[in-house]
Amino acid sequence: MSKKQELWLPGMQEDIYVPENISDLLEVEVDSNCTDSEFEGMILVNNSSQQFLDKELDLDTYLDILDSVGIDPYFHLQEAAWVVANLLNY
Repeated sequence: MSKKQELWLPGMQEDIYVPENISDLLEVEVDSNCTDSEFEGMILVNNSSQQFLDKELDLDTYLDILDSVGIDPYFHLQEAAWVVANLLNY
């Protein structure tokens, strides 16, 4: 496992996790008590995220996949965009 990188931004109470791979910003996790369906959804989202970043999957399809597993697609992408924007402005 790689060492976590952290970034401090003024006004933030906590450091922001900075992944080594940008695709980590779009990945999701489930806990050990998840159902088989939740686990399969995590695999689907994480694979779709990588395909989206590799331009193998268009935005509409990616958003539909997120929505199909109960993830608000706009909130999910907004979080990642916020981290990237703050990194670029840092």
